[in-house]
Amino acid sequence: MSRKKNDYVFTLSSDKTLNLMHKATEHDFWRYEYSRRNFYLELVNPKNGYGFHLSPVDGGGIPRELQAAQGCVLKKCIELFEKSGYPCSPENLDELSWKHRQHFHWVLSALMQINLGRQFGDNPNYQIASANKLYLMLDYYDVYSANSELRNMFLDIQKKDPAWVESLAFKIINRSCCDDSLNWLFEKSLQFGYFPWQMLLMDDLLESLQFYNDTTVPPCLCEPFLSKDSLLIEYGVEVNFASRNRAQFYSSEDDSSLYCYLSMQNTDIPIKIAQSIEAAIYRFEKKKKGNPFGEKEGSVIQICVDMNIFDTKRMKEVLVLLEAQIIKYRNWAFPQEHVFDGDNWKTLKAISVVKSEQTSFRSRCIGLWLWDQSNIHGMSRKDANELAFEVEVFGLSEDLDATALDRRYTLARACVERMRVLNYRSFIKS
Repeated sequence: MSRKKNDYVFTLSSDKTLNLMHKATEHDFWRYEYSRRNFYLELVNPKNGYGFHLSPVDGGGIPRELQAAQGCVLKKCIELFEKSGYPCSPENLDELSWKHRQHFHWVLSALMQINLGRQFGDNPNYQIASANKLYLMLDYYDVYSANSELRNMFLDIQKKDPAWVESLAFKIINRSCCDDSLNWLFEKSLQFGYFPWQMLLMDDLLESLQFYNDTTVPPCLCEPFLSKDSLLIEYGVEVNFASRNRAQFYSSEDDSSLYCYLSMQNTDIPIKIAQSIEAAIYRFEKKKKGNPFGEKEGSVIQICVDMNIFDTKRMKEVLVLLEAQIIKYRNWAFPQEHVFDGDNWKTLKAISVVKSEQTSFRSRCIGLWLWDQSNIHGMSRKDANELAFEVEVFGLSEDLDATALDRRYTLARACVERMRVLNYRSFIKS
């Protein structure tokens, strides 16, 4: 075993890295839970004009607004399958769940992946952020489908073409080019970072908390579509890349920003590059002119720092995120060469919001459960607070002040509105 691989295994198995992986997993879980509720709010908001009708009855304990939102998404999925001449269509949203290993989900997610390539081509800004799972789809297909005719058809296709899901997706997208349903599903996948047909299958938060209490890890995560995070943008920093054939997908320059350009050789030691960029920012801030870092010609990474927005007090956080971006690009450009690099774990550090671990899993669960009672189930805040004391898994003491629950609810509301895993300090500042 090479020294590099030894270093990688040692780093990956260290307590520090394992703890970071645990926090990153929690962060991903909550990012998904907050994002899906933001999507729900968009659908049920009358101002957005989706115009669906509420069911006259409550279906199996599911609130009518949630039922209507689920029906809106299901209708668009069914329309896409029917217009394309697909042999069958899903009958309910559960059949589109990736956890049930149904082929409908894999075909739809392949459609979104293919459409991503058609829309943005070789642009690495989206390729690096996307979760390309096409090669895994066959492994997850449920060959024990209840529909024997359909199962036999797919098994026959599988023998002829191992990438049958992708092939079927291409056939559908060729028949449904510019289709309204396809465009809507793609736009929402792009906007929220997850697939619309998954986001409205609300899991029971109480079961999630019980699972966490028993295992110390959150339940299985939903498959992401894109993991692009706008945190750097909010800090006034934008990172752009060149494709493998060196086509540069860069932003135009202006006089108020610092532009740093990195060649492929620069990406070998990301932490040193991040430190050099820090020095360049301070030099630029002092002189207020010039471009003191790198040459655009032949470069593969462009880092734009808007000095009208950038705050040097955030330097430490920005450098962590920048180093992770450089590592991600290096691994994307040369995956075989860097698969065992010892610094790969640092990309996990960038996933976690700084100090977000100060807010416990239980506290976030209580806050979001309270949000659900008020915003999905139509309960008053006072009644929701009172009901929370009766939920055994919360373990709330009887003398707990109602303001403590209100604080958890307020944090959950801010996280849903921004689709971000915030802590109390960070959302108060914002």
